[in-house]
Amino acid sequence: DVFAIHIAVYLVTVYVLAIAGTSRETREDGKRGLHWGPALIILFFLLVIGMNSVFIMLAQKGLDADLAGWLLPEPGSGGRIQSFFPGTVGRDFYEKEADYKAYLERQQAQQERGWQLTLGWAGPAVAGRELVFRVRIADRSGQAIRGARISGRFLRPGNVRQDRDIRLRETEPGLYQTTLRLSEPGRWDVILDIRKDDIVHEVNARTTVAEAGS
Repeated sequence: DVFAIHIAVYLVTVYVLAIAGTSRETREDGKRGLHWGPALIILFFLLVIGMNSVFIMLAQKGLDADLAGWLLPEPGSGGRIQSFFPGTVGRDFYEKEADYKAYLERQQAQQERGWQLTLGWAGPAVAGRELVFRVRIADRSGQAIRGARISGRFLRPGNVRQDRDIRLRETEPGLYQTTLRLSEPGRWDVILDIRKDDIVHEVNARTTVAEAGS
């Protein structure tokens, strides 16, 4: 949307300048042409539009692998170069005031609810291997929460294309788990959505995955 607004403003500016430039100056040879002032401004805005288009394309798709290897320096860690903008956006409620207010209300309700959650791996978390991720839920008094529906997402801060959606199933009262494989070592952000009847409970956590062979 922001990009579209910029393009619209630039194009309107170019159009207005072109209209204004119709009052052409007379050159020595008797011919009439667009004044160099408006012409330079029009060229400037066309250049801005072109550069913005290139930046957006690179941010979304990145450079071609061969071109990236030629233009960008080798990473000191020996890893792979990512030339697109990764980012990690688990929620976008901040874009709308009503959604953000609802989020704050849910957080307040969660604190008052007093649920006890324990989450983590069933064994060593190593990149490239099949992992078991578990969540145990109990109420304020320690009683297991049964029959909940749990979905979530593992977010990779360095590469949004590696994000993984998950859905957990109940294996015993209050214990939910799923299996997944994470391709890269390092930090992963975790977002869980837990629903029980009309209750919605959200969890934001962080975990670290070891490199294979370490």
